[in-house]
Amino acid sequence: SGISVVPVFEGSVVKAKTMKCLYGGFSMREKVAELLQKKNIPVRPQFHVKRTRTGTNSIGVDEDEERVYDVESTEYATGGVTLTDSYETWQKNRVLDEVLESGILRVPERDELDRDPALPVILPTSVYWLPDGNKVEVGQERFDVGKQLFESIPVVNLSTSSMSGSTNDSIESYNGIAELVQELISKCDTTMQRELSSAVCLTGGIANMNGLYERLSQELMYLSNRTRIVTSGSILSPSDRRFAAWTGGSILATFSEFQKSWFSKAEFEENGAMLVHKKCP
Repeated sequence: SGISVVPVFEGSVVKAKTMKCLYGGFSMREKVAELLQKKNIPVRPQFHVKRTRTGTNSIGVDEDEERVYDVESTEYATGGVTLTDSYETWQKNRVLDEVLESGILRVPERDELDRDPALPVILPTSVYWLPDGNKVEVGQERFDVGKQLFESIPVVNLSTSSMSGSTNDSIESYNGIAELVQELISKCDTTMQRELSSAVCLTGGIANMNGLYERLSQELMYLSNRTRIVTSGSILSPSDRRFAAWTGGSILATFSEFQKSWFSKAEFEENGAMLVHKKCP
C-alpha cells in the first residue's frame, strides 16, 4: 500500500518516472488504530453488531447523548458460520477506513503547523459514531494521521525497483508528497512539464481525507506557482474520487493494446508481485 505519483502525458503513462510513497493506506490505517487504542475504543466489525439505538429526549434524537448498543458474539452474528481470521481483519480494516475518510481526521494547513507549540491550542472536538455505538471524539489529535503526508516520507522509484527486483535498493526520502510531486515533474522532459504542472489529479480513498486538497494546493503553490490541482470536491464526489482508478482501469481494459500487459497466474507465481509493476506501472 502507498501513494503512487504517476506522470501521464498525452494519455500515456511515463513509466520511467513513476514514484511511490510508502506511507499510504495501510500506514494511515495503523495510525487510526493507534488513536482508537489510546482512547480504549475497540474496533468491532459491522457483523458483530446486532443493533444500535440513539438516546432520545422529548424533542427527538439527541446526538450528544450516549448511544445504547448491543454487541453480539461472532457465532450469533454469522449464523454459526466459522469465519477466517483474514475476513475478520478485513472487516475491521473497513471500519478503520471509514473513520479515516469520515472527515473527523484532517490534514493541517500550513499556518496550523507554524503556531508556537508552547502555546495552548483549543479546538472544538469532532465526533464520529462507530458501528457498535462507540463515540470517537478527537481534538488536536485529528492532525496526527494526515500531517505525516507533509513530513519526511520514504519513496521508491518503481521503474528502478522493478529492474532490480528489490524495493529497498531504491528508497529515497522526500519532505512530503508536495515535494515529491514537484520533483517528479522536474525530472520529466521539459516538453511535458507545463502540461503536468497544470493538471495534478487526486484519486483513490486517501483523496477524500479532509483538508488534503487544500493543503497540497498550498504546498504546490509555495514550491511553484505554475502547479495546479484539477480535482476538488466540486468536480468529483467522494465516491467518484475513491473509485476513479477503477473506473479508468475498466475503460483501459477494453482497449486491445492493453492485452499486451496481461499475464497468467503461472507468470505471477513465478515472478511475484513485482511483475505487476513491470507490466502495468
